[in-house]
Amino acid sequence: MHLPGRKGKGSWRSLVRLVTLAALLLPSASVAADELETATLTYEARDVGARCPDAESFGRQVAARLGYQPFVPAGKHRVVVRLSGVAGRVHAHAEVTRAGSTTPGARDLESDLDKCETLTLALATAVAIALDPIHSAGAPSAELPPLPPPEPPRTPPDPEAPAREITPPPASVPSREPVLLFATAGLFAADWILPGVSLGGDVGIGARIGRFSLEASGRLEAMPAPVQLDSGDQVTGTVFSALLAPCVHLGAWVVCALGRVGALQARAPDLVQTNLGTTIFGTLGARIGYELPLSSVVAFRALASVEAPLVRTVLEIDQTSVWVAPPLTAGLEIGLVVSLTPSPHQP
Repeated sequence: MHLPGRKGKGSWRSLVRLVTLAALLLPSASVAADELETATLTYEARDVGARCPDAESFGRQVAARLGYQPFVPAGKHRVVVRLSGVAGRVHAHAEVTRAGSTTPGARDLESDLDKCETLTLALATAVAIALDPIHSAGAPSAELPPLPPPEPPRTPPDPEAPAREITPPPASVPSREPVLLFATAGLFAADWILPGVSLGGDVGIGARIGRFSLEASGRLEAMPAPVQLDSGDQVTGTVFSALLAPCVHLGAWVVCALGRVGALQARAPDLVQTNLGTTIFGTLGARIGYELPLSSVVAFRALASVEAPLVRTVLEIDQTSVWVAPPLTAGLEIGLVVSLTPSPHQP
């Protein structure tokens, strides 16, 4: 028997069921789309001066790409960003570790130090995409390598299964700072180590690990012309010396202790016996300088130093003292620092 009224009633009930199901599903989909990712941020910047953004600025760069601030003290995920500057270059390394995973996604970028702002913008885009691909869909494609999926939940062990020996994971080996070799060359002027102002040059070699360096150099300096002493005698002199300087680098600034040992030879050109003899001398002192990168391997530097002689030199003519070295000497130097070891972050 054909009953058209029942068919219409069944279609109406089906429509009601579909509308009800859609109403239940739509809020769940909306919550999933609006769920915001959070993370803790560890940000380190070393030897980059003021040319790179700080942690707060980097956080704003990431937030600008997501439309919200993902970095909170107790964030769900973990982000580590490290910037380091070496010889006019800056290397950026980022790691994003998702909650429930032990293997981070990583990204390394490098550029000249004066382009650090552009580099961190690209790194912020990469971190934003790695944290929340949905909200950063409009960001440029500088993304990090795909993050590993969360580890599946572990099933409880079978109490009847035989016990297995658990091998502890190997202890992580901390990363070691690379040893960077460099060479130096410079011109300098000094006063009070000889009776008059002396001019000269030096060459040296050194090694640097992180913020610390050790430099050894050889110097030759001489007075450009004789000077007349209070006794009326004219004298001139030459100094050969070796210098050792342990230093601390604070961005572009460098602060050093220094020690020097050498030989001082004096002459009196107006005397029959012009050679006044050679004496050994030594000094201890300090110097401060500024290094300006000219390229990825060459930097210009200027140094100012103060030294105190361990034994003050005395010049004698006819067994009479005619000059005694002052208790302090001072000098100014300009020169170049050339990197002999490429940065480990360079491709």
